[in-house]
Amino acid sequence: MWQDALKRCGLPVDGGELFEIWLNGSEANGAGEPETATETADSVELTWIEAGLELRARISTDAETGVVRLSGGMKNVGGAPVTLTRANWRFTLAERQYSLYTQAGGWSRENRGGWHSFDAGEMAISSEWGRTTLSAAPFMALRDESCGRMTAMHLIPCSDWRMSLQNRCDNKVYLRIGAGERLCVELKPGAG
Repeated sequence: MWQDALKRCGLPVDGGELFEIWLNGSEANGAGEPETATETADSVELTWIEAGLELRARISTDAETGVVRLSGGMKNVGGAPVTLTRANWRFTLAERQYSLYTQAGGWSRENRGGWHSFDAGEMAISSEWGRTTLSAAPFMALRDESCGRMTAMHLIPCSDWRMSLQNRCDNKVYLRIGAGERLCVELKPGAG
């Protein structure tokens, strides 16, 4: 259901999980099908329970503009505190040839961007030390070179962030959007 909603907006998802969550320094996600799913004409709301966390996602589409918004949250529904050390949206994409558009950021040099061919490895942009546009803008466009279709992603950050595209040896291409690599947030039971 959520994969269909993302495909309708042009993101060529190919199965996989929607979240990449690490608790206490170890990967905790394995969420497959959601516990609950509610679909309306313009949105899908999903809930998973994973490793004592309730993970929520809402995918909505503005019919007039075609803009898709992905938002979410989490709550510790377990009985013990956990430390969140990684939190990303993770999209498994169809194995194709992609190009990325990224923009540089900085004082007196805003909006300097360009397309980059993505062949192998990983390409990433991120912020530094809470300065949300210091080394790059939290914006990325992905172009599927097989058909020319593009999808733009704009993250509205409130802390360090990271966006990356990675081609793995298991023939999967991952697009990750989320918190920076220095994340360390304790969630007590009931906190979210």
